[in-house]
Amino acid sequence: MNYDKSLPYTYLQSLPDLIHAIGQGPIAATALNTVTTFMHADHLTIFTFDDQLRPNLLDGSALVGENISLLIAQSYQKDFFPFDPQTKLITSQIKEQKHSILHLHASDIQNAAYRRIVYENHNLRERLSWLGMNYQRWYSINIYREIKSPSFSESEINLFEHHCGIIAAAIEQHIELRNRLSDIPLRKPSAEWFESILRTIASTLSQREIEVCARALMGMTRTGISSELGVKPTTINTLTQRAYAKLSISSLSELFALCLTHVQR
Repeated sequence: MNYDKSLPYTYLQSLPDLIHAIGQGPIAATALNTVTTFMHADHLTIFTFDDQLRPNLLDGSALVGENISLLIAQSYQKDFFPFDPQTKLITSQIKEQKHSILHLHASDIQNAAYRRIVYENHNLRERLSWLGMNYQRWYSINIYREIKSPSFSESEINLFEHHCGIIAAAIEQHIELRNRLSDIPLRKPSAEWFESILRTIASTLSQREIEVCARALMGMTRTGISSELGVKPTTINTLTQRAYAKLSISSLSELFALCLTHVQR
């Protein structure tokens, strides 16, 4: 089997995690990890666009420190996406339906409010974006560098375009799977419904761990779970961590993904 010998070995090592993340929870975190095997990036966001080219944040991650993707998305989606050159580039290429690379310095943004609220307030220097189309819908993979980091060089931009195709393909499959899951009729499952799923997919969980995880999946807070089950909040935390360890996961989103996978079988 032939492969591109220009690909860094660390990049190839990161691909199994990226593939495993398809349809699961932290796709942005694994995508960012893959990007950082061949170039530096401080943040990564993934946006999808509807028919009117309104953006929606799919996921975001930070290399270190605070994940600012939600803070960026709130302002960007509400007020500023019409001023983004990315939107104009997508509009100009709707018929071609091909991927594009966009490099944007904060200083290039003409709208002062957009530049200040999204970039300057979060110490962002610039953004490098991959724009692609998935089943007639546009999406973007955006990596950001902070003021403390150097500007993207021309060689790094070329590396991003050369190596990002596999990352984009994984994210396209992730988007498609998420779209399929969104077609499932909405309902409000009971704690008993979640408990039955957890018993099926995790026979090693204790009854208490199942009860706690089921209520977390329903959206209940630790305080609410504590009150309903008559268990101390600290115990709720212990039971949750024990359950995660048994399932080899680390977050509620991963637990939810396990349940969704079971429901789709």
